Amino acid sequence: MEKINYKTDAKLYVKQTRSFCAGLALLFSVSLALPLGLALPLAVQAASLYFSPSAGSYAVGQNFSVGVYVSSSNQAMNATSGVISFPKDKIGITSLSKTGSIINLWVQDPSFSNSAATINFEGIVLNPGFTGSSGKIISINFKAKAAGNASLNFSSGSVLANDGSGTNILKNLSSAKFAIGIQGLEELKAPKIYSPTHPDQGKWYSNANPKFTWSLSADITAIRTLYNKDPDSQPTIFLSPAVSEQELKNIKDGIWYFHLRLRDASGWSAASRFRFQIDTGKPNYFDIKEIKREDLTEPKVKFTFDSSDAVSGIDHYEIQIDNENFQTWYEGDFYETPVLSPGKHIFIAKAVDKAGNFLANSTEIFVQALESPRIVDYTEKLVEGETFIIKGITYPRITVRMFLQGTDNGKIIEQEVKSNGKGDFSLIWEKKISNGIYKFWLEVIDERGAKSEPTDKFSLIIVLPTIIKILGIAINYLVVIMTLFILIVGALIIILYVWYRFKIWRKKVRKETQDIEKTLRQSFDFLREEIEKQVAKLDGRPGLSEREKEIYDELKEALKISEEAINKEVKDIKDLTEK
Repeated sequence: MEKINYKTDAKLYVKQTRSFCAGLALLFSVSLALPLGLALPLAVQAASLYFSPSAGSYAVGQNFSVGVYVSSSNQAMNATSGVISFPKDKIGITSLSKTGSIINLWVQDPSFSNSAATINFEGIVLNPGFTGSSGKIISINFKAKAAGNASLNFSSGSVLANDGSGTNILKNLSSAKFAIGIQGLEELKAPKIYSPTHPDQGKWYSNANPKFTWSLSADITAIRTLYNKDPDSQPTIFLSPAVSEQELKNIKDGIWYFHLRLRDASGWSAASRFRFQIDTGKPNYFDIKEIKREDLTEPKVKFTFDSSDAVSGIDHYEIQIDNENFQTWYEGDFYETPVLSPGKHIFIAKAVDKAGNFLANSTEIFVQALESPRIVDYTEKLVEGETFIIKGITYPRITVRMFLQGTDNGKIIEQEVKSNGKGDFSLIWEKKISNGIYKFWLEVIDERGAKSEPTDKFSLIIVLPTIIKILGIAINYLVVIMTLFILIVGALIIILYVWYRFKIWRKKVRKETQDIEKTLRQSFDFLREEIEKQVAKLDGRPGLSEREKEIYDELKEALKISEEAINKEVKDIKDLTEK
């Protein structure tokens, strides 16, 4: 069969096909008695035209949709036509839809007439045709007008095989019957469907297990659900008692629709539909290509990306250079890196589809360094306050940066100068440099941001002026002398204070000693008087025994020894406090 490119050619093709089919039918009728002739029609007539849904209940004033389908499972078909009739007093057509149709070329656009109560369609499926059980042709959108039964029937129809001869392989023309109820059924409105897993109907998700929820009032007795890729289907899976949620498992990638109807005592609600989009696979491929640089010192590198995702499509790219954070980039002519330092860099990119799946790729970037500046003259040792000058040579009219780092605190400060047209430069350090030991080095950077490697590190010593050194030594000696003087004065103060406290203590001890001496003498005098009284009594007694005489002598001796000992201790204390 030749390829048809224009509608006029298509009409001519259909007419020729019909004529050929009529002749072929006549030939078959002549050969009916032959066994081969008897078998051939049965082998080729394998197609049917049918409606989906083929039954349902709707309220007066309610809108509903019915799909017209072709089934040709055993043989490819490439053309179909048909005329459908309906009861115009019960239902009316609001529109026709070609969305999702298998027809590639319409001989004439599908049309309808509510006054004539007919629907016409005629179209072609280009080579290799269609093979399957549910090839959608059109969708018919009806509105229920009056109560009763409304039947849809094919007044005529054809399905032509893709066999080069246009054989009509139509075997069956189905019908559909719908019950139109009373106006009160309109009160049960189409339910509102929600999805906690796929909330945005325009967004792609990598979750293949969508969940749907809806509200149920107490009077809902049953529901009908369905999911498929047809936005105009009517739900057919009956569930009673009614449930308020449903979760699907392992749904294949693509655009799907979840359909739902509710039933109460008055009948079925209109159908609600929820679109959900699933993409669980990574992008098909992702290639990174660096745009060639004529100058490898160019610090900004450009890349082109080539990627594809068959389901949801590429949404954006995520880019990481070395260990920096990933940055998002949306597709353009090319991607350009920020300014890169000299050396090797790892470039990592992810092609991310609209569901968040990604495919990563990486490459290596090399940025060549500019030549380092050359120092031709500088002073290694300076007196604090003198001007520090560095002279050198590098590229013409390029920025030279000097970095100065103190060895004591490690802080780095910098200063810039521009080279002249010959590349010579003289950098005069403008910031104050205090005495100490420093390290310094240089690098250059051009207007593109390209840099050189830093030079070797050089030493710089800053010393104090001579007069300041002398003053410093004098101050150091003075500080030592003052410190010694303060220590001596402090020691004297402490000695005097201790002597003063000792003097007070000795005076106090002397007084206490005198008091003790007085008390002891009084006590001893009293004791002696008592002993002497007792001794006198003993002296006046005649005839003392030996034992009593012995006690008498011992008391006198003890009294004498005690008096001598007390006098000696009191004398020692007096001598000590008077020194």
